[in-house]
Amino acid sequence: MAATAAGKRRRLAGGCCKDVEAVAAAAGAYWGLAGRPKRVPGGDPLHDASLRCLVAAIREDSTEFEAGGRVLRLKQYIAAGVGAAALDAIIDALSANSRVEALYIQNFERGFGDAQLRRLTAVLRQRRIWALNVGENFRVSPGAWREFADALPHTAVAYLYVSEHHFLGRPGLKNSMRDRIRINRLAAPLRDPEVVARINNMWWNPRNHNPAAAAAAAARGAAAGSDKPIMMRPVHPIVARRRAPRG
Repeated sequence: MAATAAGKRRRLAGGCCKDVEAVAAAAGAYWGLAGRPKRVPGGDPLHDASLRCLVAAIREDSTEFEAGGRVLRLKQYIAAGVGAAALDAIIDALSANSRVEALYIQNFERGFGDAQLRRLTAVLRQRRIWALNVGENFRVSPGAWREFADALPHTAVAYLYVSEHHFLGRPGLKNSMRDRIRINRLAAPLRDPEVVARINNMWWNPRNHNPAAAAAAAARGAAAGSDKPIMMRPVHPIVARRRAPRG
């Protein structure tokens, strides 16, 4: 049976919270049902226990996020109205994380601006995150998006989503991003199918691979008696159709 969203949030490792559902519920109560953050005494975003738990889990390489800690969807744990200081704490924790490969940090309409994008770009330069959804963050300026596009060749980001809204009147900016992640994709190493299968909501999803090539790779691994997982390189669907045998 497929895991439910609640099931995915069952536990949170890291020593401060063992139940991710409790973290999500506490965060929802703290930030308010309407997504408007409550006042934090002293201005400390980590005053809230649920946010401290999330930050600690990220910093300590928790395996309790999707795919053994390699896919992190922040909207499962914090509300859209979270403030900039809280997002800064999360991004700083990601700089110390060595497990997260795919990050969903979209639709934070209050707290994600130019400073947060620049902070995130510094994390991406560590070349551990290769799939990124950073859409619907409408407080980011065109200039900051341009800086982000220019930094992409210095990252491992090969799969990306940025909202079309940001490209109104600037079609060249989207093309620039797409060209640069395409180059990253060509140079990328093989990725674990467990992670690949969970990546969605990108301009192009890595699971659009060639089934025939995947089956052939599995057969080769079985013939060799290897106990290592078979790694797959995604193939663009147009290429896959060209390679498919005609019946």
